[in-house]
Amino acid sequence: MKKFPTKVLFLYFAYSVFSGVNFNSILFAQYIPTYHWSYEYLEQLKVRGYLNDINFSHRPFLIQDIQPDLQKLTPSHFVDNFLKQHIISSTLFESESKSTNAKLSTQLFIQNNLNRQTGQDVWLNRFIPRGRILFNFKDNLSVVNTVLTDNRLDDDPQYLGKQQSGAASFMEEAYILYTPDHFNFLLGRSFLRWGPGQSGTLLLSDNSRPLDQLYAGFHYKWLRFSFVTATLNPRSDSGFVAGRYLSTHRLDIHPLKNLWFGISEAILYGGENKAPELPYHNPVIFYHGVQMNGPTTGNTLGSIDFSYYPVRSLHFYGELLIDDIQLEKTGPGDLEPNEWGMLIGAQGAYQRFFVETEYVRITNRTYKTAYFWERYTHRNEPLGYYLGNDFDHLWIRGNYWLTSSIRLQTKLQFIRRGEGRIDTPFDTPWMDTPIGQNYSEPFPTGVVETTQRFQLELRWHPSRFGFAGMIAGHENIENVENVAGVNSSGWYFNFGFWFEFGKSWGI
Repeated sequence: MKKFPTKVLFLYFAYSVFSGVNFNSILFAQYIPTYHWSYEYLEQLKVRGYLNDINFSHRPFLIQDIQPDLQKLTPSHFVDNFLKQHIISSTLFESESKSTNAKLSTQLFIQNNLNRQTGQDVWLNRFIPRGRILFNFKDNLSVVNTVLTDNRLDDDPQYLGKQQSGAASFMEEAYILYTPDHFNFLLGRSFLRWGPGQSGTLLLSDNSRPLDQLYAGFHYKWLRFSFVTATLNPRSDSGFVAGRYLSTHRLDIHPLKNLWFGISEAILYGGENKAPELPYHNPVIFYHGVQMNGPTTGNTLGSIDFSYYPVRSLHFYGELLIDDIQLEKTGPGDLEPNEWGMLIGAQGAYQRFFVETEYVRITNRTYKTAYFWERYTHRNEPLGYYLGNDFDHLWIRGNYWLTSSIRLQTKLQFIRRGEGRIDTPFDTPWMDTPIGQNYSEPFPTGVVETTQRFQLELRWHPSRFGFAGMIAGHENIENVENVAGVNSSGWYFNFGFWFEFGKSWGI
């Protein structure tokens, strides 16, 4: 069992002592990191009939967009009331009533999980502290830095980075944010998540490390437009290193009080000694049309999504991802199976209950092309849905609030995963199909790994300082890693907590 370095623990202890414990002076103009627990509670309030002007398919949220609606929210049920109170009393949302021209803030989030599963002889502890420093000037200009340390991140074979004193640490966020009326501008490293999915999103998710990006956004009444251009980690193969870049834009439309639409497009491009392309820095150009006319190729993807709240306490949503659809039938290359994905889900609330279900399906070869640098990943993790491609996933979750601070949650998952992966070579078996015949393949492809998972979670959230919880679950996997006849089954257990605090100073 790996021990967390004493030096790091001492530094965080010293940080907590010298920063003090003052909860009345936290910055107002900043993004809510997409990993923060408040999103789950905000989602429940949205389905219960509040926060009507907030678009939950475009994250992260700005605190100045959320906080006014929260303050004027009048709960109609005691569950609604304590959801509101948990959020507005958290470290991120508490703000100083006395106005100052500038503020300097420090925040500390500590996440700890103790895990054990069948076959393990010991409990494994994962300790993830985040230290944040924020500077805010006149409510619309912020500078944010977040350092994450994880004592088990370097155990992940997909992790790119150095191990330091038995742990891994990196700058998770580092950005300058400017929010004048109707505009948002960001330069630096930040999270980005587009789409209504709960278990994940298809075109752009927060599954990978936050992007180093230039972001520009405009919003006015029922319309919002966003543009992002970012650099991704370089990849090496075939004897050379390829630079990689991502550009994406999105249009959100809010035609009715209870209806949202989103249209997004992205292109991932690069190559040996490749520099960023100016056409892909044009926020209003059609990326697919540019790459079709050359000379630069790229992996273009598009998506459309919706969120519909027909009545209070009910939410339907969906997302369609288009990677490559074959419309012509002029040669063997046109026999390539369509590459696409879909996500559809529903949420419902009734008094103490909150229930969600979601189905996701993504076909083989989605998110990739024949060029290794165009695979839709960042630092070895998918930029889209976390399971990659060649799978389907049914997800059901139910919540019941026993009291204002105790929640019981159950979750069911059913996953079928074929042999396809984003990082496997792009094969073309349809090219061997005789002329006049069609090509088809099963879904999922090859030997299919199937997973059935059930878990029960109990969370105790007594105050603004954080919460504690425990999980017990059972998992059954057939054809592990797509190897026929290799099965596993067993229980797993988790005990964890989240703790947060902060302090601010007027300057």
